[in-house]
Formats: sequence, C-alpha cells, structure tokens
Amino acid sequence: MRDCGVLPYVVEPVRRSDAITAWAGLPTVLEMMRSLGLEKAIRESLQVRERESGYSEARKVEALVMLMAAGGDCIDDIEVLRSDAGLCRLVGALPGADALRTFLYEFHAEELIAEAPSGTEEGPGSVHSGREQGAARVGGGQRGVCAPGVAVGDVHEGDAGS
Repeated sequence: MRDCGVLPYVVEPVRRSDAITAWAGLPTVLEMMRSLGLEKAIRESLQVRERESGYSEARKVEALVMLMAAGGDCIDDIEVLRSDAGLCRLVGALPGADALRTFLYEFHAEELIAEAPSGTEEGPGSVHSGREQGAARVGGGQRGVCAPGVAVGDVHEGDAGS
C-alpha cells in the first residue's frame, strides 16, 4: 500500500470489479487541480449557486475538467464517468449532466452572443452555436446532440462514432 498525495486514496491490489477503472489517469488531473489550490480559488471567486445544497462550483468545474481530459464530446458524456464505480471510488461522486448544464447556463450572455461575429463557414474545427435545439452539425452531415453553446468539431472518417 502506498499513500498517493492530496486525494484520500491509497494504491492497493484488490480483486473487486468496482475497484477497476479505465480512467485511472483522471484522479491525477483532479489531484493536480487541488494541489494548485484551484478548489479554493474557485470557491473564493465564483458563486453562482443560490443554495448551499448540491455540488459546489469547484466540484462542477473539476467534473468539467475531468470530462475534457477524458475526451468528452458533450456534457452528456459525464454519464460515462459517473457510471464507472472504480473512478467514483477514487474521486467521489460526480455531478450529472443536468447539473453541469444548469451550471454552464449561468454563464450564458445573450448580448455577447449577439455581438459575436456570425462566421458560419463549415470545415474542420468549425464551431456552431448549438441553437438548433441543442443539436450541432458535425462532419459528413451527422448531427451530435450537445448542450447549446458547446463547441463541436468535425468528425472525420475513422474517428470513433463515424
């Protein structure tokens, strides 16, 4: 057994299926964030919750960063991480897609969107507003469902899901 640092877990061999995760690198991302003091900085500078119940702003930001580090394409991909018992055993419970979506909507500023250039040229790496009921066009005419305002790049042949 070996103490690993900031997060409250130790490395030990076990034979239980809920102790195995394919996302073993994500706890190190979370540990790095916490060792840099980002949890405290977020707590001190970002208050969007109206109540003290539920996940903190810091926990939601941590979940979003882990989702990006895991290669998530949309907010709904957080459910893949939430369903991994081994990961949740290491990092704790993660907020669901609805909680993260509501959190991100707090930063929505319609006036800034209206002022932004409306370049709609499609191509690799193009960004779409997702205003079409949360759907964004991706390569080859496919449609991906994501939260409005989430950037979606093109999916090329050979990529996962094409």
